[in-house]
Amino acid sequence: HVKIDAQNFEKARQLWETAIENSEQLDVPDFMKDFNVEELTEIIETSDKWSVYHQIVAKKLLLKQGINLDENDLKKAKIIRLQELQKPEKAKLGLLIIGYFSPAISVISYLLIDNPIFYITFIGAAIGLFLLLQKKTLPNGDRVHVFTSRSRMHGLILTLFYGSIIIIRICYFLFS
Repeated sequence: HVKIDAQNFEKARQLWETAIENSEQLDVPDFMKDFNVEELTEIIETSDKWSVYHQIVAKKLLLKQGINLDENDLKKAKIIRLQELQKPEKAKLGLLIIGYFSPAISVISYLLIDNPIFYITFIGAAIGLFLLLQKKTLPNGDRVHVFTSRSRMHGLILTLFYGSIIIIRICYFLFS
């Protein structure tokens, strides 16, 4: 793996693309030999899912079939794809249910049992932090939140709730 600064993503990609295009021999992977025009076009349009090598092979296979893709159409497709990737997703309902009920189980066990299942609290805290802080890197190098602001708000609530339970529990152990 090579680490590249976000501002150099496109430049590095162009260099890599040029190096592959200028190579003497370009082997077509066996799985790509049977791809139709639609599948080859999809490889080029969804550059975040495929390597530069596979994209160049797809372009060359399309050229062999007499299909030359318009650069403007490819740029539009990449912009649309980038906009799709930028959209945050809603947190799964199951994740929220586990997040909200794990502290309830911990609190109930604390009230009912002398030896509560305190570690359950950490599950909720982990879910809260995950929802709150999770980010992804886009193909252009930008980093965006994975979850919607509403889902991140749930993450903040879970994190604060769990943080207070953990602090109370630690103080209880220290001072009792």
